[in-house]
Amino acid sequence: MLMSVRISLANKCQLLFGAAVLLILSAALGVGALRMQTLVREGQEETARKLAHAWLDDMIQLGGALTSSKEPAANAGRDRSLSLSLVRQDEFDEAVGRDTFLGDAVSRFVARADHNELFRQVVGDGGRSYYRYARAIRESDLKQIHDGGLEREGAVEGDPSIANPLAMVLLINLSADLAHR
Repeated sequence: MLMSVRISLANKCQLLFGAAVLLILSAALGVGALRMQTLVREGQEETARKLAHAWLDDMIQLGGALTSSKEPAANAGRDRSLSLSLVRQDEFDEAVGRDTFLGDAVSRFVARADHNELFRQVVGDGGRSYYRYARAIRESDLKQIHDGGLEREGAVEGDPSIANPLAMVLLINLSADLAHR
C-alpha cells in the first residue's frame, strides 16, 4: 500500500524559493564565467596580433628567438610561454604535414587574399592548453620586414596572375597557463 506524503504549503514555498535562488546563482556565475573566458581569449588574440604587427613593422628585432620551421626540435624541448616561427613558401608542404593548424592557416590564406590571420586555442601533449596565431606574410609585406635579412631574399616568385601571393606564415604560440589562472 502506497503512503502519501503531505508537504505543507510553507515547505513547498521554501523548496520553490531555494530552487529559484539556486537557479539565479547558477545563471549569474555561469554567465560571468563565460564572459571571462571570452575576455581572456580575446586578450590572448590581441597580444599575439600586436606581437606580429610589431615584428612586421620592424619595431622589434627577434634575432635568434625567431625559428624556422626546419628547426622543430628547437622549441620542442623547452618549456616556453612564447615561441615564434617563420614558415617560408618553399617549406609549406613539409611543415603542413607535421602541423594541422598550419595546414588550415595556409589553405585559408591561399584561398582568400583578404584573410591574413587565424587564431585558435589548442590542447597539446600532456593536456597543456595554449593559443596559436598564424599571420600571413604576403609579397607586399616583405618590403617592410628587415628582421633576419628577410627583406627580399625570402621572397619566392609566385604566380603572376595572383596580385599578392602568400610568401610566408608567421606562427606564434602563447602558453595558456597564466591565462587559465
